[in-house]
Amino acid sequence: MTHNSYKESLPMRSHPLALAIGLAAGLTSLSLPAATLHMGISGDPASLSPAKITGGVWEEDVLRDLFEGPIAIDAEGHIIPGAAESWEISDDGRTYTFHLATGSSGPTGSR
Repeated sequence: MTHNSYKESLPMRSHPLALAIGLAAGLTSLSLPAATLHMGISGDPASLSPAKITGGVWEEDVLRDLFEGPIAIDAEGHIIPGAAESWEISDDGRTYTFHLATGSSGPTGSR
């Protein structure tokens, strides 16, 4: 197959999601050196302590980037383990007990 015939077999317009997934899949196999990620935010957070933020959506975005909660939500909307490797919910549904994954710590640095 020549380069031209391959090019002709591609759809004229790629779906952005398919393109992003393909790019992400290719990047996961690359061995990249550590780098710094610079992100723009609309202001300075009142604090980096989750208990002290003033409630701005952008502040919550910053904290979500800094901290991992006990659970996470996958691309299909399912609850999956985050910093917790497992958890139990009491019979009355009012108490959640999280068991942290190895190497994780609580908000005070304790296990």
